[in-house]
Amino acid sequence: MSRRSQESVTDPADPLVAELVERQYRWRIRFRYADEEPGRAAATDLVTRLLPDSRLVRTPVGFLWLGPDGEHTPVYDVGAADLTHVPALRDLAAELAGGPLAPSVLPGEPTREVFVAGELAGQELADRAEVTPMTDEEVAAYRDGAVATYARSREEAGESPELARSTSESSFAEMLPNGRPGEGHHLFTVRHEGQRAGIVWVCARWPAQAWVYDVEMDPDFRGRGLGAAAMVHAALWTRDRGMAWLGLNVFGPNRHARGVYERLGFVVEEEHFTREH
Repeated sequence: MSRRSQESVTDPADPLVAELVERQYRWRIRFRYADEEPGRAAATDLVTRLLPDSRLVRTPVGFLWLGPDGEHTPVYDVGAADLTHVPALRDLAAELAGGPLAPSVLPGEPTREVFVAGELAGQELADRAEVTPMTDEEVAAYRDGAVATYARSREEAGESPELARSTSESSFAEMLPNGRPGEGHHLFTVRHEGQRAGIVWVCARWPAQAWVYDVEMDPDFRGRGLGAAAMVHAALWTRDRGMAWLGLNVFGPNRHARGVYERLGFVVEEEHFTREH
């Protein structure tokens, strides 16, 4: 595909931007909102915020919306006039990025499914880890330390120690009643070369969306890409069950985790700021 046939779109009033908003609402945002109006407003806010630092390219056979270059370049969206053109769009994306891509797939969206061609960003990492459902004994052992860890994260994010501990205790009592996973909660053990390496916890209580409640690698297994592997397994697990959306929360001080998730194709949808008076 020649560069002469490409057109960079930067005008927020361009019809293609309106199409992006509609696609984000239809394939990603609407699953989070009971009412259409706030959902469409959220889709508009997302596109408006991402557009200035991204590249939106129109071609005769479709379009590409790429995020900022980095270790992996996010593919925010891709559309094709016909599925036979998707390989050409994939080649163009690789050329423009000049390095690895971080695409995501949405169940039921045919262009994205063909573009990814069965591969999520970082899927090559998945072979580094074995991810299996936790036993009851593993859930109990995990919970003992997770309450304190979650409380500490909330405290580091600005809560008082008392409130952080109380919130953590009540949250785990609801999510893991009697030390067992509640409805929709799925806890997995991550192993590397036969040894326990960490955990990943997915909650799938909604028809088309899921949340990663926790992902953590044991100290001796950090820095090997196993956390990213666990996230890829979570993404595949939810995708294979027809869920169109996988989300997670990251506390502000944890910039390393945020970088990992962005390289795997996650997009920041909301940010919350606090200050002390």
